[in-house]
Formats: sequence, structure tokens, C-alpha cells
Amino acid sequence: MQASSQRDFLKQAAIDHADELFRLILGEPNDARAKTWRHGKRGSLMMHMRGADRGLWKDWESGDRRRDILDFIAIYDMGLPDAKADFPAVLSRIEALLGLSPFDSIDTAELDRRRKAREAEQKAEDAAKARAIEKTLKRRQDAAQRLEDSPAEVYLRRRGIRMMPPQSFATYEGGHDPELVIWATDDTMTVKGGQGIALTNRKPRKLSFGNIGGFPARLPGDAADGPLFIAEGPETALTVWQATGCETWAVYGAGNFQSAPVPLWRTVIFCPDADA
Repeated sequence: MQASSQRDFLKQAAIDHADELFRLILGEPNDARAKTWRHGKRGSLMMHMRGADRGLWKDWESGDRRRDILDFIAIYDMGLPDAKADFPAVLSRIEALLGLSPFDSIDTAELDRRRKAREAEQKAEDAAKARAIEKTLKRRQDAAQRLEDSPAEVYLRRRGIRMMPPQSFATYEGGHDPELVIWATDDTMTVKGGQGIALTNRKPRKLSFGNIGGFPARLPGDAADGPLFIAEGPETALTVWQATGCETWAVYGAGNFQSAPVPLWRTVIFCPDADA
């Protein structure tokens, strides 16, 4: 068996048996029915189990982002920093875990079929997700209301926000408790998602919908060439916007600072929360 063929065969086998390897190395997932399996009390480690991303994982606690199944085995089963640290040993460990032999024949056509099947599954899931998001956005936008004289305006004024935001912010009422809805938009102000902040005692208080990573809430500034302030949450962004009069964004959490489409030609001031 050629080295490259063996590597591809064993990696494919590990991906095919990602659920089995997860259980062997970490134990039962928090929810075996989910398409993304999580481990730990806070579910900080997550591994995709469906589609083209099957076997890819990340660990929010350790900071490991989007690693593959080989690194998973190297780190969590063998105690290595990654698969590259001892690649032959990782391949041998896959053989041992799955009961494979280095003399097994390779059906390359079958490997290709499995890869294409996962890609097709991922494509179908992505299309279904896009349709669901489109439906949610239409429903939310159709139900949007003015901020003025609404519970949302009362909420903002209680937080010391006297300048009411423009149309990118709207209230929504229908089918559940009233919310202050903050739209997530692209550079053309096309709505891609958003976040609803409950105006009651609902838990969780904030619920995001659609796509928010890379699509901040945008508050316009007085001067086009002025600095751009980027805050975590909508309330902080509104406070900064009111105090400075400058364009201000809210990225819906510290984890989305990195994906914000920051213009490189402008002065940008990040405004993380104290616990970021």
C-alpha cells in the first residue's frame, strides 16, 4: 500500500467512524441525536457528524479551531500536540482503534463515492438552512414595527439611551414576547440575520437568528471619514454611538470580532466588554 493511499484510506476510515472514535476517546456526547456532537459540562468541544464537515472539530476552551479527525486522535487519544508531531504513529493508532490492517486493499472508487455522498449531504443541508433563514427573515421583517412609543423605546431609555436608532433597529411582536430586534446587515444594508432582545423576563434573554457572523448591526456616523467604533452587543454600541456621534457597529459577541468586515482604510476602535 503506497504511503499516500494509506493516508487517504485511513483518514477516510476515521471520518466514516467519527462517531465511534468520539465515543472511544471521550465517551458519550451530550446529545447523540445532534448533527454536531459536544463534550464536557459546557460542551466546549464540538465535532461535526454530518455532511462534508464530518470529523472536523474545535474546542472553545483550549482555543483549537477547525481541526481534522487526525489531530483529534493525536491530541485526545495520544497526547501529542497535533498529528504532524508523529504522523506514522497516528496512522498506526487509527488502524488499532478501528481494527484495520496495513495490508487491507483500497477501493479508491468507494472512497470517492463516500466523499461525494458527504458533499451532497452538506449541499442539501446548506440549501435547506438557507431556505429556513429566508423564511425567518421575511417573517421578522414583515412584523417589524417602529421604535417610537413602543416597549423597546422604554427599555432603551431606561438604559440611558435617548437617541433612538435608525431603521436598522425595530420592534417585533407576534407569537411570542415583545422584543427589540437588531438587524445584522451586509455592506449594502441587506438584512442577513439579527438578534432579538426580550423585553420581558424570557430566558434566554437574547436570541440570534439568521446569519450574524460577519454581518454587524450598523449605526451611521456624522462624518464619513470619522473613526469606526466596534462593540460587542447592541446596547453598548448604542451607548457609544450616542456619546460619539460616530459610526458604530455591534457584532453580537466577542467571538464575532474576528469575522467583522473591518475597513482597512479607516481608524477602527474596538470596544469589548470588560469580560471579553
